[in-house]
Amino acid sequence: MSYQKIQNRINKDGFVHLKNIISQKLIKDIKSDMILCMEQFVSKIKNKNLDVKIDHYFNEITKKRGNLRSHVYKSISNMLKLYELSTSPKVQKILKNLEINSPRHLGTSIFAIEPKQNKFLTEIHQDIRNNFVSLKSLNLWFPLNSGKQIGGLGIYSGSHLLGPIKHTISKKSGFITVDSKFLKNFKFVKITNFKAGDLILFSPFALHCSIKNKGKKIRWTAAMCIDDISKTPHLNKKFNPFEKDKYVTNLTNEELLKFRN
Repeated sequence: MSYQKIQNRINKDGFVHLKNIISQKLIKDIKSDMILCMEQFVSKIKNKNLDVKIDHYFNEITKKRGNLRSHVYKSISNMLKLYELSTSPKVQKILKNLEINSPRHLGTSIFAIEPKQNKFLTEIHQDIRNNFVSLKSLNLWFPLNSGKQIGGLGIYSGSHLLGPIKHTISKKSGFITVDSKFLKNFKFVKITNFKAGDLILFSPFALHCSIKNKGKKIRWTAAMCIDDISKTPHLNKKFNPFEKDKYVTNLTNEELLKFRN
């Protein structure tokens, strides 16, 4: 896909799915680092398949009592190796052609969406809890594995044009969500046909949600958000381009889960 088509898709739809952007070597290195963290707490297995190892170790860690799962999750979500995803040559060239002149990281994370589970599936929302300095911003999602029926990302095409909107806390899931009235004029699109090495770019203002994993393996995704410090004319008055507190809570996902019925 040409850079102009990428720009047009993001401007019009708020998202684009690009294939074969990240080297398999980097994907392998990231998984190896994840394993180095996990295998401290479980019995090691000799399987050469990294995906099998990661799923097995994470499942074993989940069975243990206490906060181990949460601590491991937070640790692997901030691995230095993840930043190499956004600094890889292909991604840097894409960002340059999207006129993101001076990218700024707002952090990294890893998502583990387990088979047949609903607990950690997000509802329809925008990613506006980040500490934005610029409205020129993008989410970068990097699938770390692929598989049949492992779900993916559901997104409302064109909804990014709404800008930030008011969110509430769902009593069903405990996560943030929006009123259904905001969805009426937008087509719902499922992005599920991805593979490790692909890149999904989408606006943080695009309304999106999790698609349930109905497969047999965990769906692993590395995610990050960036904005552009070269497009910040408001800095002489304030840091954030909009008043976040008007639109969304500052509570973490762990704190939000306490609101679940």
